[in-house]
Amino acid sequence: MKDKDNLIKESVIYKGKEYLVTNPGELMFSTTKYTNSKKSMFEIVDQLDDCKEITRGRQKYLTDKYGISELEYYIIVVLRGREDMLPKCTYVNPYTGESCNNYKKFRTLVPGTFQRTKNRKGIFFCGCEEHTLNAASQLSQKENYLRGVTGIQKADRRSKIWRKKLSDHAKRQMSEGRSIFSPDEIRDNMIPSVNTYRTDNSTGIGMYESIAKRLGISILDFENPLDFWILLDKEYYIERGEANDTCYYYFTLLVENRSLFKLGVTNNLETRSSGYGYHNMTYFNPEILFTSDRVTIANLEYDVKMAFKDKIKLGHETFSIEDKDIILEFIKERISYYESKTGCS
Repeated sequence: MKDKDNLIKESVIYKGKEYLVTNPGELMFSTTKYTNSKKSMFEIVDQLDDCKEITRGRQKYLTDKYGISELEYYIIVVLRGREDMLPKCTYVNPYTGESCNNYKKFRTLVPGTFQRTKNRKGIFFCGCEEHTLNAASQLSQKENYLRGVTGIQKADRRSKIWRKKLSDHAKRQMSEGRSIFSPDEIRDNMIPSVNTYRTDNSTGIGMYESIAKRLGISILDFENPLDFWILLDKEYYIERGEANDTCYYYFTLLVENRSLFKLGVTNNLETRSSGYGYHNMTYFNPEILFTSDRVTIANLEYDVKMAFKDKIKLGHETFSIEDKDIILEFIKERISYYESKTGCS
């Protein structure tokens, strides 16, 4: 607590009554600690009575001594008696765009200091009595958007904020030896071999690691980490079978999300025509675009992903239905190119 002898005092009129306020404009707190865990670790001091400590029942103390509430104490001490300076509700009606002009709901003079309320974040709620939850939700959405961590941004690979965050995190982990993709000579000994994580149903993360080593590449070599993963996707698919296997490049809509479509590769059409597929979404009317050997199909998929990587949505294989025509036209041109090389159709 500040030295009260050096603090200014100011007369404040509120509701026709005069108060002599010490250090107006901000709340002052004592440093007294309490043994009872249900009590706050610090408390306001009475700035209306020469900074005396309030040792029990803050609201009862203010009511008995001054006939005022905690909110009125705040108005007198911090706002110098001006109710019109109270903070306004941040809620904005999403349909009309109109802001709420009501005052925010008061929370407490000492936020976040009780064990049972340690997550409190301020003296006031985000919104008024009517919009407390709405305003908090809107504020959270804005904060998450600026941090790039909304659900849509995580799924949308065009989100520069989220992609940069992922890139920086991956590079930092690899350079510090804390990634399964870190070079052997710097990998932390506490990180087990990647094969430790593998199961019969694994997606082949160990194979991705071996491919990166065989090619002599690292995610750190790529300005855009997505280029690294798209290349590994291609090499991984090639190594999953024989080079001359009959494989298919296909197009499908997704039942659960009609705003997206998926482009994929397979050597087993039955598994793509029934049940759940990509990210547990059901395929709708899958259509074969091209049939060829495994290497050609893998290269075709790679060409498409690289050409439209800025339009990739969920994972590495889905795109907006709005981009369907331009992407399918590009695929048609690439198929013509591979047909001229292989004689497949």
